[in-house]
Amino acid sequence: MHDPDVVILLFASGKLVCTGAVDEKMVYDAAEKLMGELIKFVIRISKLFGQAFSIALIISA
Repeated sequence: MHDPDVVILLFASGKLVCTGAVDEKMVYDAAEKLMGELIKFVIRISKLFGQAFSIALIISA
């Protein structure tokens, strides 16, 4: 993910690992941006496939 420049591993359990952040604020900014992107992604996918899908692992860089 660029701006903030971090890498996020998001697991199906809902837990995430964020690397590359230099302070705690960067982690929160990245998590907020990821949530916005995930919401847009889920809306697009649900329109294509309906509600029968699940996300197993997302790696964002």
